[in-house]
This record gives sequence, structure tokens and C-alpha cells, in this order.
Amino acid sequence: KATVSVLNWSYTCQPHTMGGMKAVCYKALFPFYMSTLLLWGTVLSTLLVTAKLVLVPLVSRVLYMHVCGALSKGITAMMLWYFQTAGNVRVHVYTEVPLEELVRPHTTLTLWNHVTDLDWVVMPWFMHRIGKLGELRTLVKDSLKYVPVFGWMWKLADFIFLKRSMEKDQKALDYGMSKITRCREGDSFGVIHYWASLFPEGTRYTPAKLAASQEWQKSQGMVPMKNVQFPRTKGVSSLWKGMGHQIDSVYTVCLGYVGNKAPGYGQLLNNDRFDIAMYIRKVDKAVMPSPDAADVDEKVKAVVVDHWRAFDKDLDQFHATHSFPAPLLPAVSAPVGNVDWYFPPLLVAFQTLMAVGIAKASASWWPLQMWFGAHFALSALSVCFIGRKPFDGKPSKAKAA
Repeated sequence: KATVSVLNWSYTCQPHTMGGMKAVCYKALFPFYMSTLLLWGTVLSTLLVTAKLVLVPLVSRVLYMHVCGALSKGITAMMLWYFQTAGNVRVHVYTEVPLEELVRPHTTLTLWNHVTDLDWVVMPWFMHRIGKLGELRTLVKDSLKYVPVFGWMWKLADFIFLKRSMEKDQKALDYGMSKITRCREGDSFGVIHYWASLFPEGTRYTPAKLAASQEWQKSQGMVPMKNVQFPRTKGVSSLWKGMGHQIDSVYTVCLGYVGNKAPGYGQLLNNDRFDIAMYIRKVDKAVMPSPDAADVDEKVKAVVVDHWRAFDKDLDQFHATHSFPAPLLPAVSAPVGNVDWYFPPLLVAFQTLMAVGIAKASASWWPLQMWFGAHFALSALSVCFIGRKPFDGKPSKAKAA
């Protein structure tokens, strides 16, 4: 078994081993969790649609985005609640960027390598921890806009949906950037900072995809990277040309999974234990070209590829030592917008209403009442077991193992 050596301050989702009745309760909780997520997400999405129809044309897009940021936290926090509470996960954050800089109001471009579907959970988890969840804007594939609740929320929050063909996507990209940059310019309701985030590799890691990427690099006369796919940089350069004048900082985030595992949602729901590490670097803006430069595409590509080659070396070390070479993170609590507290009572309230409704609708069918009553009891018992919160908004100093 891998031993994780953590030599810095880590903002972690503390691991915990569940067994017996507690494990049974969490698994029984899942269908109730999902039904509550869908119901509550639909309510908040309806409020967002109403706010957009009224506020954007009649009042201010900036005011709407303030409302959108607050409501989208309420949706995303429900997903993070299960990840943080029921998931047997530990996340280690290594950073060369001071925490005070990460949490200050500023606009960023953030580039992540893409390992697994769970990267889509780690990204908002990190943004939530530093109090920036409402500022997240990212490029996502077009089909995700049809995902119930989250796809609706991303569409309403000005995420940019692409079909992975820059010739087809340029119009959507330009329109999406124009909405985001107008909010950054601000009005009488203030300004909206944003964290424009994307996965330049365009697709998650698999051995087959990595092999295809390595073959392509060889065909181009390059030394192939062993741990990451070659990045696709057209989307990055398009964002830089459209937003570069507003961007204060550029960060790269290297994700590593202990044991080089690429877990998915199934492993998360099954309570499998895994450790995730993040390594945050800041790109020197002096190496970034002017957004108006004639050769901006080539220079942005060179910068991104250089950082991906650094990722490749960092992951060599990570797979050998299970740690990244980052300085200590200062022992300063992050300003966490912790809205997780309301979800357990919300879950119980929704399920109580459903139980009453089903009981009245099935007064003459006692097996349905007994089935639902048993599962509702397990749902309530599961909430009672959440006494020790693994997510407390404070840094915990992990000792080297």
C-alpha cells in the first residue's frame, strides 16, 4: 500500500474508514441524497432562470452574476457535501503561491491537467476552500449542458460550451468571453472577478489516449511525455486573446493520484480510499505575450507546453515519493464560504415531505409505506452519523509518514 508523505500544510478532506452500520447508512442515503439534489437543484435553477430573465435586460448583468454566484454555491455545495462527508478521500494541496495571494480578489487563467472524471469534483472543491466557488468559469464540452441541475447551472453561470472543434467553437467562445469580460468591467453594482479554468488536454487520461498522444509527439519529432497528454493550446490562446488584458495572474495546477490510479464516480460512491494531490504554480506574466501580438498563438503554445513538460517531471517525482516539491503553505485559514451545514436538514425536510406525500397517496398499499419508511429511517440515521465533519474550513498540519 502506498504511504503518502505530506511535507507541507495541506487543506484536506480528512480520510475516514467506514464499516458496519455506518457504511450501510451512507449507501442507503445515496438515493435520498440524489432525489434531494435533483429537487433542490431544480428549485435553485428555476430561481436562476427567473433572475436572469428579469435582471439582465432590466437591471444589470453584474447584479445577476452576484445572485448567480450565491445560488450556484447552493447547488455545488450539495455535490461537495457527499464528496467531503461520505467519500473516503484525502486531498493534499501543494502550492508555490502564497495563500494570501490565492484568496485575494483577482482575475485568473488557471490550467489543469486532466486525469479522471473526478477532476470535475476536485476543481470546485478547491475553489470552495479558497472562497472562490462563485467566480469559477470554465470551458466544458457541449454535451454537458444537458446534464440535469449541473448542466443547467453551468449554462446560467456563463460557462462556455464547446464541441472540441475551434472552427465551429470560435463564435461560441467569443460570445462567452464577451459576457464574462463585461462583468469584469463592472457597473454601479461592482465588478465580477473570475477564475477562467480549463483542461488543455481536452480529454481525461487513459493509457490508450496517452499512447496515442505519445505516438503523435514522436511523429512531430518531439520527445514524448510519459505522464501527461500533449496539451491542445488553441483554446488557451483564444482565451488569452479575449481576456488577457483583464487577467491578473496565470496559474497551472498539476493533479496526481497516489498509485497512478484514475478513480471515477463509482469508486467514490463505493467508499474506496484514494489520495489526490494538487501542485499549484504561478506563471510569470513576463513570459506571456501581449494579447494583441501577431504571434500570440505560438508564444502561448510554447509557454503551455513548457509547463506540461514540467508537469511530466513533477509526476515522475510524485509517483516515486507521493509528494510534490512545493514550499510550505503558510498556516493561515482560508476564508471558506462554508454553506455545507444546511444540506442535512434540507435532506431530511425534503424526504419528510416525500414520505407524507407517498403515505397519503398509497393509504391502501401498506408494502410501499413500509419500504419507504425503512429507507427514510436509514436516511435520517445516516445524517445522525455525520457527527464528525471531515471538512471544517481549517488547515490541518499533516505529519510526514
